[in-house]
Amino acid sequence: MDRAQERTDRIFLDPTIARCEPRLHCPMRSHCARYMASLPANGASVMDGTANPLWSPSGCGDYVPASQCVKPAPYKGPEKRRHWNDYGDSEW
Repeated sequence: MDRAQERTDRIFLDPTIARCEPRLHCPMRSHCARYMASLPANGASVMDGTANPLWSPSGCGDYVPASQCVKPAPYKGPEKRRHWNDYGDSEW
């Protein structure tokens, strides 16, 4: 089956979690992190979620919501607060 959607780096999924490449049409793939996440450079494992005997078109036991797999924002440090006297005398 051709991929309906390209894999993206915007979906952050642990490299140890297998990615999914379903053989059958899977209605969950448009928002499943296993389908949407990019393949890691080393040790990528790919599974077929539709091969699971418990799989059904209405739900997948291996489903991982993409909305919960967002790459964490980089830490910018503590917010700098201005002191009341930081404005200087030029503003008076």
